[in-house]
Amino acid sequence: MQSGTSRTAVRSAGGPLLPLLLATGCGNAEPGMMFCTAPKSLAIEVTVTDSISGNPLADSTTGSLQLGSVVDSLQHTSPTSPVLYGGDQLGSYDVTVTRPGYALWTQRRVAVKHEGPCGNVLPVALAARMQPGP
Repeated sequence: MQSGTSRTAVRSAGGPLLPLLLATGCGNAEPGMMFCTAPKSLAIEVTVTDSISGNPLADSTTGSLQLGSVVDSLQHTSPTSPVLYGGDQLGSYDVTVTRPGYALWTQRRVAVKHEGPCGNVLPVALAARMQPGP
């Protein structure tokens, strides 16, 4: 890039799971501007299942993640999906998943450290195998 030339990155607003299946890339839309087809940044994906049956657990499952002093809720990819997602930055996350009738599931210091070709954060996939509890 020449000195004094700036480029603007444009990211698509694709959903959290589909972009993992699509090819990503960057290219020049016009001189001085960069167009990027990469998915939005996503740090954590957690698939929640029962540890005994292996059945997916979607209903009544909630979760949170913490990056430094920032705490945020995990979101469902859809109302019937057992996949929760959250975060959009590189760093070390603490992840917690809860569901009535199951023990708390926690994964500490999950390192999110990879970026895609356009600077988007690539997710770490976790499997929360929930243990039945009191």
